[in-house]
Amino acid sequence: MHFLDINSRALPSSTLAQKALPIAAGVVTAALAAALLNRWLAKKAERRNPPIGRFITVDGVRLHYVDRGTGTPLVLLHGNGSMIEDFQSSGLIDLAAKKYRVIAFDRPGFGHSHRPRSTIWTPEAQADLIAAALKEIGVPRAIILGHSWGTLVALALAVKYPQEVEALVLASGYYYPNARADVVILSRASAAESALMIPSANTLRKQYRLLQMPVAIVAGAEDRLIESEQSAHLHRNIPHSTLRCVPGTGHMVHQTATGEIMTAIDRVAAQQRRPAAATNAA
Repeated sequence: MHFLDINSRALPSSTLAQKALPIAAGVVTAALAAALLNRWLAKKAERRNPPIGRFITVDGVRLHYVDRGTGTPLVLLHGNGSMIEDFQSSGLIDLAAKKYRVIAFDRPGFGHSHRPRSTIWTPEAQADLIAAALKEIGVPRAIILGHSWGTLVALALAVKYPQEVEALVLASGYYYPNARADVVILSRASAAESALMIPSANTLRKQYRLLQMPVAIVAGAEDRLIESEQSAHLHRNIPHSTLRCVPGTGHMVHQTATGEIMTAIDRVAAQQRRPAAATNAA
């Protein structure tokens, strides 16, 4: 048996709308306040850490980059939550600039580079942007070095623009889908990239065997963030690649074993020159 409460009546739609208005206004106000706070924090961070390089606008995206040295172009792509200064503080930029033209980018949303929300910044989307930026600054071909999440962008560049990638150096990369704890981290660009790691690796894994350019893979044997088996697996799938698992080194292998990274760069550069020299001799 059902009882009807004669004191209860459905509220008119106009009344519901009136009650909803303050809630909606509160949400909008909170969102606006959060946006303003984020902008203020970004400006504050920029004042504390002024840009060390130049800016270029490509496809409506403002990118910050450094360009040092002469010789074969070497492009550096940092990991999630990082920026150009990560390569600068390691000494890698200064060391590599003695032999190469080093170009290091703040990837979209990191450092001083913008990250428009109208784009889902997959490795492929970032590869398109970096390729366009390199063309704009007069770099037709380059060795591409990626660290951590940056390895996905480096691989996407090699897959989509093989004629523009002389060689790859992949350090502490994530190449195959597995369970990741950091996909639930919530911090703007870092969160977006964490969420994209698994699907991006799943998409790119099908293309690894197609790569023809020299590939040097470097991993830290003591990496607690991305197990070194990821690098070993990639090495097995790219038969002509080299693998160096550095003992006593963790995820930031470019910081703690910078010399190993330079050795890998020099190795792929020499491999790239060798076929050209053989062709000229013939």
